[in-house]
Amino acid sequence: MADWWTELDDHIVEVRCQPDGALVAAAVASGPVTLLDGETGRVERVLPGHRVGTSSVAWHPKGAILATAGQDGQTRLWDVGTGLGIATFSSGSAWVERLSWNPSGSALAVAAGRHITLLSERGAPVETWSNHLSTVTDIAWSPDGTSLAATSYGGVTLWVAGGPDGRRQLAWPGSSLAVAWRPDGRCLATGDQDSTVHFWVVEAGDHLQMSGYETKVRDLAWDASGRYLATGGGPELTVWDCRPPGPSGSRPIVVTGGDTAVTAITAHGGYFAFGCEAGCVAIARAGSSFAAGKAAVGDGVSALMFRDEGRRLLVGSETGTLMSLGVHEPS
Repeated sequence: MADWWTELDDHIVEVRCQPDGALVAAAVASGPVTLLDGETGRVERVLPGHRVGTSSVAWHPKGAILATAGQDGQTRLWDVGTGLGIATFSSGSAWVERLSWNPSGSALAVAAGRHITLLSERGAPVETWSNHLSTVTDIAWSPDGTSLAATSYGGVTLWVAGGPDGRRQLAWPGSSLAVAWRPDGRCLATGDQDSTVHFWVVEAGDHLQMSGYETKVRDLAWDASGRYLATGGGPELTVWDCRPPGPSGSRPIVVTGGDTAVTAITAHGGYFAFGCEAGCVAIARAGSSFAAGKAAVGDGVSALMFRDEGRRLLVGSETGTLMSLGVHEPS
């Protein structure tokens, strides 16, 4: 049963919780970003976002600033207390694909076209990283904040702010769409255009390829222990056991949630939640093939995020429904 729900009247692109959980930011495809009270779902304010559409939102680690990016090629920083803009950065590209704050909040990475720009926490450009072979599709800071992983055609580029060389390539001849670091930072995984997943041991540069997916893989997440990697790419949640030396030669755990493609995955502690295009949401314990909890939310799931220490699950839909579901400990 839902704790609360509201209608935003457009496809929900992303849902992100303020670090302390007090506010929820929900961006819709047409541009506005709605800030809601995390406990009640009450709308606190609506930021105008970006004309044409908002593509990404990211909370500063201290929670007072929200970064948004969109189809207008701009990145904006907002004071969520007043709703006023702090800064606007124009990337020079037609759109901005992804945003990511480093763990300390000292730098915001902005991926636009073939370039990544680092902004200060007040929105000033500090450094630009170029030379990607194609459009950057996803970015993620390492858990210790020392490097940024960027996916594009050709694999993964690892960038180090202010480093003497600046970058290192984890190369393979294909296009990666999504990236997720293992919590210890020693490995990362990518979801790929050719319906595969790559598992990389970062220091050695070695990789394994897992194939057999029905579609391109856009969604993946690690459990808190870093042992299990959950991936989409079809109508089931496919979970790999990545304990050393990695998933080579192993068979994945398959969790069935519905009959249509997985469209969103999130993780908290030892649990995964996933949603599908037909509107089913399921929760599974990492390492188990049993979907311990399921709910039909009515519309295609476009965004998921655990909040309140995993006790609630935020679900956004392609038709604009946003709800908070109570999560019960699976037996």
